[in-house]
Amino acid sequence: RDLTWLLFAQNLRDLFVVRSSSIEEIINKEKGESISNVHPDIGIPFQKLEFLKVSRLYELKRICWTPPVLPNLREFVVGNCPKLSNSATEFPGHVEE
Repeated sequence: RDLTWLLFAQNLRDLFVVRSSSIEEIINKEKGESISNVHPDIGIPFQKLEFLKVSRLYELKRICWTPPVLPNLREFVVGNCPKLSNSATEFPGHVEE
């Protein structure tokens, strides 16, 4: 239902999430807050992320409960994610596939 464990991937530069009928969000609020409480060193997720692609995620509703700060994001590609809200795609470099 989510990929909150990616909070541990602090050096992630490229993220492709493709083909799932069960993923509803990338970072879950409750799980994310719980991880941050146990691991305060994690800080802000995806600081090094440059490329993000989400495609054919039929249940995806949001990337994160609050818009993440992605200072290095160059391209964000969205394709066939019918439940993803427009506000969830408001990132620099957003491209519809």
